[in-house]
Amino acid sequence: MHLGEFIKIRKKELNVSTDDIAAKLGVHRSNVFRWERCETDKIDVKIVHPLSEILHCDPLDIFLLVNPDYVPKNDTVMEFKTTTHERRVITSYRTKPDMQPAVDKLLDISNL
Repeated sequence: MHLGEFIKIRKKELNVSTDDIAAKLGVHRSNVFRWERCETDKIDVKIVHPLSEILHCDPLDIFLLVNPDYVPKNDTVMEFKTTTHERRVITSYRTKPDMQPAVDKLLDISNL
């Protein structure tokens, strides 16, 4: 998933407009449109936290969407390196709370 796809999904879920996001971030609306169209994933690091607050997600989720190959040195969640796909799955799980019960149930069944 790219940053733009994530923004589109969260905008719809939260009923937030592009203009709302741009105004709260202090950027031009064309920047937000470029992110949504996946024309660029480049965002100023200063807006990662405010964007995460607007989209009700963890700042790390946005950071990983922009930098999918990033592997933290001290990953407190996992003791091993994760693949890009695994990080995207984790990000998706964290940002789609309505899907978490289904995933949790599936994982519980597989542990029997």
